[in-house]
Amino acid sequence: MLSVSALIASHGYCFRVRARNHVGFSDWSSIDASACFSTLSAAAPGKPVLPTLPEDANASVIYVAWDPPSNGGSVITGYELQQDNFWTKSPLATVYNGAAPLFTANVHLLPATSYSFRVRATNAIGTGVSVWLVS
Repeated sequence: MLSVSALIASHGYCFRVRARNHVGFSDWSSIDASACFSTLSAAAPGKPVLPTLPEDANASVIYVAWDPPSNGGSVITGYELQQDNFWTKSPLATVYNGAAPLFTANVHLLPATSYSFRVRATNAIGTGVSVWLVS
């Protein structure tokens, strides 16, 4: 049995074989439907697990972490974390675009103030649904 890895979702593949002995190689087999198949289609990533704020957050550093969601059959290429600054004229600001499921920032946090973040994942197919964290 042969195992093939690193196939791309939603693509067709066909296989041919040939024999080899001490005299040499045979001709390649013909390609027919029995030697062809398609991989399953992929989708955008699922919704990430609700982000968390670790206990060691303080007035000058904030950490937001999340568990990677289902990748939808295609490798996750990045995350976008947005902060809702509802008290400003630009209520939604992207504060992180990156590959790791963790964001750290040195900021000045105001006491007794709620901060809202949302995160969503992206793969080769598209961008998934975001999930909100209010803290």
